[in-house]
Amino acid sequence: ATDNDTDTITAYVRWFNDSTEWPDYTDNRVTPMGDNVFTLADTINETTIKKHENWTAMIQIDDGTVNASDWVNASLVVKNSPQNISDVTLNSTLTFNKSDEDISLWLRITDLDNETYFTVHTRWFNHLTEDTSLQSTLNISLDVLTNVSTVTAGNLTAGSNWTAMVRTYDGDLNSTFVNYSMTIQDGDLPGIN
Repeated sequence: ATDNDTDTITAYVRWFNDSTEWPDYTDNRVTPMGDNVFTLADTINETTIKKHENWTAMIQIDDGTVNASDWVNASLVVKNSPQNISDVTLNSTLTFNKSDEDISLWLRITDLDNETYFTVHTRWFNHLTEDTSLQSTLNISLDVLTNVSTVTAGNLTAGSNWTAMVRTYDGDLNSTFVNYSMTIQDGDLPGIN
């Protein structure tokens, strides 16, 4: 803001969410502001906003003597926050990663928007070759470690390298694919009875 005679400037801020005035965040006076100095006039707490909302700040300034003649509006639409895979476990039934055990992929997803569920798309590759019969899609809940896909022991051989390629969807945004890999060890080795 600027003032011809460099008086201290006060800003008067009114907030609107989707064209409805927001009573908890309106009628705020912010002072002082220096002449021709960029100043953060007000903020809305992140716990108040939700994706797809249209927020508008109406701002009018005065110098203690004269109000600006017009309100200035600044608006934004809140975007979706991408989901985050916060916990991954790829291992076998007994955790030895041997060819006579099933291998499973477990995921936990978190999200700043607190979505209630996510869709997980999983594709499996043995070395570099996709096994399309193992593709899966599963809906899982927010912040719950969930088994999203399993490859049974009958598909495994010692020395094979398995990769799970995973993409998640939060109702608005598909993530990019992320890979998780493991090498399968020999199954039960002969022992002495």
